Amino acid sequence: DRGARQLWQRVTNRADEDPVVQAFMYHIEQNSSYCDSAVAAQRARVASTLAKRPPNGGRLPDHDLSNVGRTFFSMLHTTSVVLDWCYDTLKPDARASLISGIKALADMDAPGYPIDFGNATSPPHWDTVVGHPCEGWIMTGQLPGGIAMYDDDPSMYEGAARYFFEGLLPVRQLAYKALKHYEGTHYT
Repeated sequence: DRGARQLWQRVTNRADEDPVVQAFMYHIEQNSSYCDSAVAAQRARVASTLAKRPPNGGRLPDHDLSNVGRTFFSMLHTTSVVLDWCYDTLKPDARASLISGIKALADMDAPGYPIDFGNATSPPHWDTVVGHPCEGWIMTGQLPGGIAMYDDDPSMYEGAARYFFEGLLPVRQLAYKALKHYEGTHYT
């Protein structure tokens, strides 16, 4: 069908410039050169973002959207996708570099990495009802990152999953019963 052909053309046109599209193309065409390109490009992007980090660590300014972990297709999300989709083609140094990048990127956005649960038996007080912690950083950042690197280091997944199941899920279950949207009243 014409619409599908046009959509496919748009995807293939981006294969030269977008690491996520390159990783996707690897799965479609089983050509590992797509992953080679995706990994090289993503490693360069991560290095560029990490070079902007303040000397004493910490977060990037809010206006620098290259890192914001709460947005879909953020640097944290795309690095996780490239690692996951190209995992079986990666040499150990490339895998370690992407994992290190995911951890550093996660540490640059709230709540940081590793998640600090302190001595509490439940997640620390974060905005589990509304705001960015209740959706963005966990769903598009640390959960995808944790899944992508789970075989090498399960700590990010375990922390994000704990926060989801102990902090977010109970609040969402209550909100859904009340016919409310967990990201706030602007979405209802």
